[in-house]
Amino acid sequence: GLNGIRFIAGAALHVEQSRISRFGAANGNGILFAPSAASELYVSDTIISENGTGTTGNGILIQPTGSGSAKVVLSRTNVSNNIVGVKVANAAGAGAINVVVANSVVSGNAIHGILVDAAATGIQVMVDGTTVAHNPNRGVQAFGAAVSTVRLSNSNITGNGTGTLAVGGGSIVSFGNNRI
Repeated sequence: GLNGIRFIAGAALHVEQSRISRFGAANGNGILFAPSAASELYVSDTIISENGTGTTGNGILIQPTGSGSAKVVLSRTNVSNNIVGVKVANAAGAGAINVVVANSVVSGNAIHGILVDAAATGIQVMVDGTTVAHNPNRGVQAFGAAVSTVRLSNSNITGNGTGTLAVGGGSIVSFGNNRI
């Protein structure tokens, strides 16, 4: 299959104590969370690895469609050795996206660890107590024509091509207690 889990409609998706790996097709994702209405995603105690191929695909892709919005919590999750670890993106007309990545590891992905790409309304991401390491391009990147904000607290960001990068309207805010 193209995606380990593909969520396009419903109130919420809960993924617990799972392993999602080797969905290696172009644009393959461990989890594709693309709701068309307001929805929630909760991932805990899960390993997501080796998804995507070449330069496309993600461990977790959070990308609501239409006017969809997302509330997401990733807790105690290991997202490693994918093309991009965690990608959060939206399109014109999409609703708000709020993501928390807590006590997790995002490492060894082929391009980026955490990529936030706001093409429309702003995206808010909180990274707390998380290690983002050994991603050859960017550890954490906030990008977009619309404002996207990544807040970092008590996290380790090390061994990446570039630790953090905010471009094109994106911003990265540190609570001052990170190790970068």
